[in-house]
Amino acid sequence: MDTITLYKNNIKSNFESFVRSWTEEEPLLLTMKVFRIAFFSWLLMHTLILLPYHSDIFSPDAFINHRPFYPEEYWGWIKGLVAHPFFKYNYLYFIAAQIIVLLLGIFGVGLRAVIPFIWFFSLNVNHASGVIMDGGNNLSELISFYLIFVNTSGKPIPGQKDNSFRILLTSLSNTVFFLIKIQVVIVYLSAGIYKLGGSLWQNGMALYYILQSDIYGHPMLAKLMVAFPILSLIGTYATLLFQMTFPWLVWNKKLRPFYIVWGVGLHLGMIFAMGLLTFGSNMCLMFLVFFKDNYFKNIKNFLKSLKGGTIEVGVDENCGICIRFSKIIKKLDFYQLVKFDRAHHPESKNLQAVDKNKRLEAILGYEEKKESFICGMNVISQVIYKLPFGFLLRPLFILLKFKRLDRKIYGRIANSKLRKNCREGICNV
Repeated sequence: MDTITLYKNNIKSNFESFVRSWTEEEPLLLTMKVFRIAFFSWLLMHTLILLPYHSDIFSPDAFINHRPFYPEEYWGWIKGLVAHPFFKYNYLYFIAAQIIVLLLGIFGVGLRAVIPFIWFFSLNVNHASGVIMDGGNNLSELISFYLIFVNTSGKPIPGQKDNSFRILLTSLSNTVFFLIKIQVVIVYLSAGIYKLGGSLWQNGMALYYILQSDIYGHPMLAKLMVAFPILSLIGTYATLLFQMTFPWLVWNKKLRPFYIVWGVGLHLGMIFAMGLLTFGSNMCLMFLVFFKDNYFKNIKNFLKSLKGGTIEVGVDENCGICIRFSKIIKKLDFYQLVKFDRAHHPESKNLQAVDKNKRLEAILGYEEKKESFICGMNVISQVIYKLPFGFLLRPLFILLKFKRLDRKIYGRIANSKLRKNCREGICNV
């Protein structure tokens, strides 16, 4: 085989490998999931910050100008429906709907159906408060649209790898997630090019004058810039250098961590020095798309190690409220530390070793790390501690135990009418 033929075969093999990885594999499942949770949490935070001032921002009677409704434009029926005469005084329904679908999106409930509604309601909420929106909000509208086509569930798309529909969905998900990265790159590139045309950015005095302004400045920083003009020069050129080199060098594996730290530092400076909370925090979130799954897996494993190991829980399979409780916990169990089993016929050898009547007297749990059994309210508290933010409820459970209210509350739950749909067995769990 001559050199040219070998070279052609090499190219063909590499191309086929690339196509196969792009259409059959999903190497960034965890990255996509983490980004979805973080991004929707940012959207929720943004709306909740504005909510106390809704009458001054969203109301048609507010002092700020509102964008009108254009019935002749199809886009007006999508983005500006909140401005329709029928809806404009009912803007709170749009805000409430956005909050509900964002919560569903954060917890991963019905993502394929929920994310389009997140995009729709976020567009309308932004439209109703247009004059106070910034570049971060414009970017968020694009990103929420992109996420409609991305698999952010954290689980592979179901189906055989050679299934044509699965190939289509996988290719679409990988392509659109890559487009999100390109979108972030374009933001910095366009910002850098625009700044290069400004005389203040060219002579290194842009940061000096920005921090002297009443809107974006701070008295302490303004005095600092006057005392040490060199800081303005360094900050201005460092910003320009980052924005002009980030689009090209962020793709380099060795330089990527350095650029992400640089970018986060830059935007934290905007948050604390210029008061650009929503814009700065949104841009910090955008760096998540450049991380690989392994990074988040390492963080997840570290946080998981702090949770004290897994717990096996025997749930009465004939108890309605018990089954619902286990389903909710499974949804929230990010670290997969809670293993639910049947109390009547457990598969776990640890639970099998316990007498059936004892398994059904109260909900029973086995802590693998401590190699010990716990029951009742102790199981419920330990299960909740295993959840990502379960530690926040630890003081509450400690207080309940101190006041000896934990057994009373558990007794109320155990004898609740919600458990009356037990079908068989003594059902005392």
